[in-house]
Amino acid sequence: MRALRVPCVAVSASRHARTLLASTGLDRFLADVVDGGDAARLALPGKPDPALFLHAAASWAPVPATPPWSRTRSPGCGRPAGAGEERWFRL
Repeated sequence: MRALRVPCVAVSASRHARTLLASTGLDRFLADVVDGGDAARLALPGKPDPALFLHAAASWAPVPATPPWSRTRSPGCGRPAGAGEERWFRL
């Protein structure tokens, strides 16, 4: 993953994950560690709620150059029949 420049992030509800990974040297393979300390600081709910994992994913997810979905109003001039009707399509 490193050769492809894909960031790898470890996520754990344990408040000791960051320290444990650093003590083993595994943290050098990671772009970040999101752990229970972060959950406490951000006041995220604990297990089984996925908030910690969603936070990590949102923080490190790649932003696409173009959105994967777009919308358009019905074609035509003025307000078409069924005004306000939207169509979604995949780019």
